[in-house]
Amino acid sequence: MTLAALEALDSLTTDALTSRLLACLLPETAPSAEAFSILAHRLHQVALHLQHKATETPQLPPAPTETDQHAALPAAVAVQEQSQRAAVTTAQHVSNPLNSRRKRRQLAKPFLIEAYQQRFVALEVFYLGWRYHGFASQCETEGTVEGHLFRAMRKAKLIGEEATWQQLNYSRCGRTDKGVSAAGQVVSLLLRSSGRTGEAAVGEEEEMDYSLKLNKELPHDIRVLAWCTVPAHFSARFSTAHREYTYYISQYGQLDIAAMRQAASHFIGEHDFRNFCKMDLEHVKSFRRTMLDFQVVDIQTAGTDGRALYALHVKGTAFLWHQAWGVQAKASFELLEWQ
Repeated sequence: MTLAALEALDSLTTDALTSRLLACLLPETAPSAEAFSILAHRLHQVALHLQHKATETPQLPPAPTETDQHAALPAAVAVQEQSQRAAVTTAQHVSNPLNSRRKRRQLAKPFLIEAYQQRFVALEVFYLGWRYHGFASQCETEGTVEGHLFRAMRKAKLIGEEATWQQLNYSRCGRTDKGVSAAGQVVSLLLRSSGRTGEAAVGEEEEMDYSLKLNKELPHDIRVLAWCTVPAHFSARFSTAHREYTYYISQYGQLDIAAMRQAASHFIGEHDFRNFCKMDLEHVKSFRRTMLDFQVVDIQTAGTDGRALYALHVKGTAFLWHQAWGVQAKASFELLEWQ
């Protein structure tokens, strides 16, 4: 009620105020002694109630101290930050389509590789070996090319998680040492086919692209160049007709290239190479191997700094452990007289 209304109420006479109260509180009752008695009784009760209210001291909450204000501030900030995080999380959940994809994958049925046929294939693999501990898998490190290749196969669901080499009929053409690269390493094994078990076999032209599927999961410096179906008796190790290694050397000082080529020619043919390899008496019984070709090829006659670049190209049916490295090192620095 405004101050003007209170002043207007105070200026009314007792008879006028009584008439107004009677019309307001008992609108259907005509002025009479009984009506005035009822009104007086109710007004007496209201008067006593107002007197009681006027004598009460209002219980206001205590004013916050400076310590309370500082304590309340971090709580308010925390509530605000929590609300903001909840809003952001909700917005991300609504706007990010990956959430629904993840949910669909989580609710999807488990992948059963047994429900698919298998295909025996050969893979041609290229890799830069500078940052790897060789091609072959090793117990003490996971940083091998073969290790990455098998992880990619499992991730692409081309082999089972617990599949062994024996179960996959796995073989490799050869192995390379730490830091050595390969332009055409070959492995063979059984991979999952796109055809389901119990259905007709899928033709090679309709088969999934194993190269594309694996390259999506492999590091950038390991690539599957090609694949093909091979017969059941094929072995990447024993079916290989020959293996080739190339070493590059830069001419420091005066290299006698003619003498190097003469020394390389002595290695061609079948010989006992036990003096040019790392001995492995546990697994190797014979050290005789056949060298098909050994050439010293000009790559660059003279570079900007005046040095020439040469390639030592070694070709053989099979090699002993470190044999290719041993023969090229010998041919590079010493002229041999073959006995």
